[in-house]
Amino acid sequence: MNDTVGQLAAAAHKYGPECTIGVVIGYGCNSSYLEKTSRITKFDAKARGYDHDNMIVVTEWEEFGKHGELDDILTQFDREVDAASVHKGKQLIDKLCGALYIGEVVRRVLSQLVLDRVLFEGQSCEKLDEDESFPTKYISEILGEEEGVFKACRRICEELEVEMHGTGDYIIIREVCDVISRRGASIVAAAISALLRHLELSSVKIGVGGALIQFHPTYHQMLKEKLEELTPITMKFELVPADEGSCQGAALIAAVAERLKL
Repeated sequence: MNDTVGQLAAAAHKYGPECTIGVVIGYGCNSSYLEKTSRITKFDAKARGYDHDNMIVVTEWEEFGKHGELDDILTQFDREVDAASVHKGKQLIDKLCGALYIGEVVRRVLSQLVLDRVLFEGQSCEKLDEDESFPTKYISEILGEEEGVFKACRRICEELEVEMHGTGDYIIIREVCDVISRRGASIVAAAISALLRHLELSSVKIGVGGALIQFHPTYHQMLKEKLEELTPITMKFELVPADEGSCQGAALIAAVAERLKL
């Protein structure tokens, strides 16, 4: 099992059998769901002695895009992040949505805005030009403040040793953080929507967890709003947080496996 299976198990234990999808939006993004065994054509259940009606499937949807399916939405900044990664051309969904990467995407956008003389009046900022100098936690801190309040933004600019910065700069930084976060949530919502259409359920609970769900102050709402736009109106869904996450799910599965031996 992996973290998404643990997430699904923890959420189903907490919210009941209607919870049949688990989604982890942490350093990367992936999901698992409960599928009818009869629909898994590449698995010969009879030959394997598997006599259960359902089986958990891990989508590994983070690999979607490796054949060019996402080329139309990749920006120059996404391509730069991909090129600098240890697995170029792979796990593109992670690089668009995951907490390990979106801070770096924001950093590259801000760095370009400095070059374009839109940010900091064009004054160079050496620290901002350093890889990984704008961690994703900065995004959470900036978006966690009320609109019009820029204490976190001001502090972060000081940590980056920006010589001159003001309200106009803070508004731009906040907007970039919001746009990159919203894009990531929209992509995850599109993936979940595709899964819901495949399952053809009238009602379902979706157990969500991971760093962005736990610590990003606006992510859950962004995800919910976009999913409401994309999901068929005949289908009722509920995003349910399972903060205990995959660790508790792994413990539950281990306990059930041990009980089955008795």
